[in-house]
Amino acid sequence: MINRLGGAITADPRQLLDRSVPVEFALPDCSDVASIGEYALKRLNTIIDAYEAFLNRVRGTDDLSFHLVLDLLAAETHQRADLQAALARRS
Repeated sequence: MINRLGGAITADPRQLLDRSVPVEFALPDCSDVASIGEYALKRLNTIIDAYEAFLNRVRGTDDLSFHLVLDLLAAETHQRADLQAALARRS
């Protein structure tokens, strides 16, 4: 389907990331576990910020979406705490 729309098919995951979502982070050095964790932490912070901004916009106007995203935010926040603890143990 991608080639029918004029796109090029690629197996390079960095190109997929670059084309799908504009990001300011470069992919980490995959030979270094800490750099992967630090990259993941940056991405989690971006996701958490987006969820918080969404919650601020819909608070009091869309209760269903608010509670669904609140659950997602809780899961991402928990994952961030786990990742921060793992990175702290490596230091």
